[in-house]
Amino acid sequence: MTPDQVWTKIYEMSEAQKIHLATSHYKPPPNFRFPTVQMNGYSRAFQAQWLKQYSWLVYSQELDGVFCLPCALFCSDRYTKGSLVNSPFTKWVKLSDTLHGKNGHIHKSYHDDSVMAMTTFIKSCKNPTATIPCHFSNSLQIAIQENRQILKRIIQAVLFCGRQCIGFRGDGEHQDFGNPGNFIAFLRQLAKADPLLEKHLSVPQRRNSTYMSPMSQNEIINIIGFKQIREGILQEIRESSMYTVLADEVSSHNVEQLAFCVRFVDTDLNIREEFLDFHRMENTSGAAIADAIRSMLRKFNVPLENMRGQGYDRAAAMSSCRVGVQARLKEDSPLATFTHCAGHCLNLVIAKACSLPAIRNMVDTLKEACLFFNWSPKREGLLKEVINKDEHNAKKKKPLLNLCKTRWAERHEAYQHFNDAFPHLVTTLEIIAHGLHLDGKYDAQHTGPWSSDTKKRGSSLLRALLDFQFIVAFKLINNVQDTYTNIRRGEVFEGYYDLACLMARKVDVQPSMPRAVVRQVHRANAPATTPEQYYQRNLAFPFIDHILKLEVTSSKLLALVPSLIIEKNIDISEAVNLYHNDLPSPELVSSEIMRWRRQFADKAIADVPSSCAAAIKMCDEEMFPNVFTLLKLACTLPVTSCECERSASVLRRLNTYARCTMHQERLASLALIHIHYDTYIDMDETINIYADMYPRRMQLKNLIYN
Repeated sequence: MTPDQVWTKIYEMSEAQKIHLATSHYKPPPNFRFPTVQMNGYSRAFQAQWLKQYSWLVYSQELDGVFCLPCALFCSDRYTKGSLVNSPFTKWVKLSDTLHGKNGHIHKSYHDDSVMAMTTFIKSCKNPTATIPCHFSNSLQIAIQENRQILKRIIQAVLFCGRQCIGFRGDGEHQDFGNPGNFIAFLRQLAKADPLLEKHLSVPQRRNSTYMSPMSQNEIINIIGFKQIREGILQEIRESSMYTVLADEVSSHNVEQLAFCVRFVDTDLNIREEFLDFHRMENTSGAAIADAIRSMLRKFNVPLENMRGQGYDRAAAMSSCRVGVQARLKEDSPLATFTHCAGHCLNLVIAKACSLPAIRNMVDTLKEACLFFNWSPKREGLLKEVINKDEHNAKKKKPLLNLCKTRWAERHEAYQHFNDAFPHLVTTLEIIAHGLHLDGKYDAQHTGPWSSDTKKRGSSLLRALLDFQFIVAFKLINNVQDTYTNIRRGEVFEGYYDLACLMARKVDVQPSMPRAVVRQVHRANAPATTPEQYYQRNLAFPFIDHILKLEVTSSKLLALVPSLIIEKNIDISEAVNLYHNDLPSPELVSSEIMRWRRQFADKAIADVPSSCAAAIKMCDEEMFPNVFTLLKLACTLPVTSCECERSASVLRRLNTYARCTMHQERLASLALIHIHYDTYIDMDETINIYADMYPRRMQLKNLIYN
């Protein structure tokens, strides 16, 4: 390279690169063997002692030569210089004369100037407040502190709006135009106690550098959400060395979003489930979702091979063993065990049991009743009027709730509402369909008139509700949360049958059973002599059998929980073989487990851990390295995908109809800020990152150092 090319390369180097070369340059290890070359008939090589003798000398292994580091970086006039400055010195037989001879390099004035320049540069970087500009320009330092104080207030406003999940902008971005929005309004409140901020709001230093524009908001939001909150979580995930992926799809304003979360055990041995991102999905197939998860893991620099678990719902795109997300990710990480969300299990068995015609018809009728009243203020008003007049101590504000499609707990609450309102539903439908009970008891403004279509639907619904088979099926499924095996016994069913008869008597319905037919294929037709026996054989037994067929596949790693290991001897060899490569010494697992069991054998039951989360904190990693690793795996494996559900709830609060055009990065950053509400944000760090990424007219850092 020519001196001009060398100067260009050094000029393009950042201050950080220069300080790295000046303080952390390459140093050959003590046992390094320097290459030998033939010079004047002798084998010559560089001597390590020369580096100790001349502290400013650096050796290049690639070029097998030496440079004067200060002169190579800071020499002001390099065009007339040769080796040691612009090119490596390699003539080892002449090194002594070249360095400290009569006209040696050490006696050159430019060498002394370069050494002084490098010393000053290192000191200024290590102690920026002691630099010449700060000593001789106090006004500059004061201006920097004022600018940072103003930006801190702006960051506080961003954090307030982000954490409270409220909109930033109002009618206009200008603070004097109508409603300026929450962001400007909060800054105005802060300005009442901060004269510096008040001056910035009224008379800024520069009109085009107020740091309150939508672009500046997005920059600050992204720094807090991505650079501080998410990067801190990702660093803990990388240190954990194993993690579980949790993902779920959610639709918002006709846009499919993939909520992406990760479960891991942190350095304090706490189980963490953290939201990381929303990914916009154009396609919700298994291949597209798997590709999206891979791309996010690569973007976050999280090794895919460290994945040890996957947690999704039971949708085919996620759980299919051939083309689902779990199968595709297992191709890259075979140890990523798929665990179905435990929160959806009850929903699944109910949905499976609803393949029975009687149960399915009952659920459809229940949905139709809910929609019939909830979608009409007039019909719902009549139902409330009937309830208020017939039952004065009604506690429920809303008589009917829609059936939730995903959460059984919400669905069960809807069943309770329906159960309490059933007699009043029948009365209301009789008023609508047949014009009964019009004796002045109920307010005339609620009792009609009704359209012919409403009367027709009301009559059909009334007929379905008064079917005794509907009443039995409803009472059975309403108590499905009881112990299933007990329901399977006849004497338990008798109690539910009596409740169904009581419910039927309230609306004058007599217990009955369908007519038996020899070739019946569309409904159950087991022979029976009484209505109770018929519904027990054709409704209760098939329904409960569907539920009991659910196979619970718990991880064998739970056998390491002390409360279980001291009572049962469960074989975990299958798990040990699966995670063989993760264990420090798998051949010692059996002996470790024996010692682990003896450690809790004589302890009181209250002192024995009963969960993996408690057990791992009592496990000494040095004494039980294999048990510790297996417990960490057990803690890492997913249980539910509730964190994704909570993230979806955040999306609904955040991405409202007034904010539905929000950019994807801003959406994900605000979600991170809102979800991690209690996370401490170092605003000085935020300002430093902002100054490095977005240098503007307002000076926030001393320009001598980065």
